[in-house]
This record gives sequence, C-alpha cells and structure tokens, in this order.
Amino acid sequence: METGLEKLLRQEADIKLIEGIYEMARQGAEGSKLVLKDGKFVPTNDTLPLFKYFDSEYYGLVNIGKPGKTFKMIMDTAWAYSWVISSECPRTSLPCAVHQSYNHKTSSTYQPDGREFNVSNEFMGYMSKDVFLVGQMNTTGQGFAELTHLPWIYTMYDSDGTIGLGFQELAHNATPFFYNLIRQNRLKEPIFSFYINSLVLEKKKMVKSGTFSRYQQMINSMVNETQRLPGEDLCFFGGIDPKHNKTAFSTINVNSNVYWQFPVTKISVVMSKKSQVDVCKNGCNALADTSTNGIMGPPAEIKVINQLIGAERIFFSDRYLIPCTQEYKGPKIVFNINNQEYMIKGRDYIQKMSYSGITICLSAFRPATGLANNTWTLGGAFFYQYYTAFDVINRQILIADAA
Repeated sequence: METGLEKLLRQEADIKLIEGIYEMARQGAEGSKLVLKDGKFVPTNDTLPLFKYFDSEYYGLVNIGKPGKTFKMIMDTAWAYSWVISSECPRTSLPCAVHQSYNHKTSSTYQPDGREFNVSNEFMGYMSKDVFLVGQMNTTGQGFAELTHLPWIYTMYDSDGTIGLGFQELAHNATPFFYNLIRQNRLKEPIFSFYINSLVLEKKKMVKSGTFSRYQQMINSMVNETQRLPGEDLCFFGGIDPKHNKTAFSTINVNSNVYWQFPVTKISVVMSKKSQVDVCKNGCNALADTSTNGIMGPPAEIKVINQLIGAERIFFSDRYLIPCTQEYKGPKIVFNINNQEYMIKGRDYIQKMSYSGITICLSAFRPATGLANNTWTLGGAFFYQYYTAFDVINRQILIADAA
C-alpha cells in the first residue's frame, strides 16, 4: 500500500511543511529547535499546515503540555479564547467520547487557574495554563479553557479545540495565543496570515473501534470529510510569505475594537456584463472568519443570492442545494471593499460532498444567526482567491490575489 508520505509527495505537498509535521511529532512540546541567543528567544516566523473538515473547520496540529499531546485545533479569527476538551469531560458525553482530551495531570508544565469558563451554558469548563507548541513556536503559560461540557452538535466536528486569533478585548480572562507570541518575543512581525486553496482531497473518515463506533458510523454517513493535504492550506505566524501573493497588498482598516470587522460598500451578483443585482446596498459590515468555509449574512439577502446562483433551500435546514454544474457556470459575486472589487466564482462558493459514490453540492451562502443587523461573516469561500494577513498592532487586514 502507498504510505502517507508517498501520498503527500505524489500530491506535490510542500516538503518543508512535511518535515515540520514530522519534527513537531518527534520533539513534542519541548521546542528544542527554537533559536536562543544569550538565553533569549530570537524573533522568527513559522508555518502551520491546515486541514479542512467538511465546510465547518480549518484546523492545525497543536501540541499542548510536556510531554506534548497533539490536538486538532481550529485557527479562528472570530474568537479570542483558546480551549480544548478536558479529560474530566465525562465519557458518557458523546462530544467528549469521540475526541482527544487534555489531562493536565500528565503535564509537567501545567499551571492551575480554576476560573469558570461559560459560553451560553453550552461550552463550559474552567481556565488553565500550559505550554502550546504551534509549528516550531511555543508559548509558555498560555491561558486556555478546559471544557467539561459541550453541546451535542460538537459530535459532528473533527477538531478537539480552538485557538482564538481575535483581539485581546474579546478575551476577558486570558491573554490570546498570538498576543502571547508577541509578549514572549517569538515573532519577527506581529502579523499572521492565511493561504487557503480551493482544491481538496476528498477522503472518508475512518471509523474507530470501541463503544461509540456505531455513533461514529452514523455521523460518517451524514457528513463527508473533505480534507486538504498539508502545504495546500497554511497559517503563517510572524509575517507574510511572499511566495503566496501575486499582487501588492491592499490595506483595510478594522472598524471594531473587538472583531476583525471592516466596512463593505456593497455586494453584487453579476448575472451578465449588463446585469447585476446588489445586496448590502447601503453598506454593511463584514467579519473575517477563518474557522469556516461559509459566507453568512442577513437571511433575506442570503435568500436573494441563493436564488440568483440557482440554489434551493433544503427543507427544515438553513443550507441550500445547488447544481454541481454551477461550479463553472454560476454568476460571479463581487464584494466592494475600500473602493476595490473582490470577486469570487462558482468554484469558490460551491461545497462538494461525496458519500458512497454520490456527490451533492451545497451553497456556501448561509443565513446568519446571532450576528448584529447588517453584518456578514466571510469564510474560506471568500478567502480562496486571496492571501490575507492580519496586523494585530495596527489593526489592519491586508489582502492580495493569491499566487
């Protein structure tokens, strides 16, 4: 059988990123490769390969504790806290039973905190501190939440936790991960960037043995894992990797003290050279959300867009089915931001799902829940075309055409 390494090489994955994954697994969370000078860290940068699961997650492999244990962690610009499932979450809880869990008793670098963590009585637990190793960069004393309770829907997710890349103001009880990298002098520049490629490798999730295998089989029959190879998607910490942009960067100023949010002048569905339909006509706000593939907005306007691109709502659902042929024939969607036009095509906003030889296509446009009026979130379906950087100190988003 073809080995995992042979498959990566056949798919032309970046050999440096492959080496990084193997090195991270080998050395655990000790960070022995990190450069020291006069007993201090020398600022650097590093790349974290990302994987995609369905259209709900982009995650990287992160080691927590010493000796380190590897977790699948979402890189989320719409969130500031970091959290991981605790070993104290009961195994009778299905979301906890099907994921990796963190046991602070086995980590020599664990520091107790104990403050309560509660988001909407759904994500609950307590705060702790430990070493986080992301790529070859580590932060010591990183504050995060150990979750002892999660909603049932998290059973459907593949990740074990989240690293929040939002602003400090969004996290009241901890210093966000990227801010810790800055304070501990780990970075050349206070910038992180995302390169997300729309090409995917479809792969069915393997069913694990054990008590809950029948539940996993049920879940696998409902959703399909669409997973990218390392090197196709990445998060770059400490600056911008110039090999991933083919145009100069445009600067967008953030208009929120809490979110990576910016103003949008209008959004247009271009039906032909002479015909287009506008939504967000009087301007709106958009949040950059790297944790998901979807583009979410006001339900009425999302309905208009889906009708124009040929998508039909699935009964009793907020998802829309779209003919897969629209991948190449569907209208272009243009976002006017900061007096510049950013365009996405059918292949960007169509999400393919395959199971047992059957393929269906879903629209990335979904009605928003819990967002302020006239606010949108832009996920991977928007960023496929662009290499996007986030300047934490100047609170600016930099966008260029992806190479």
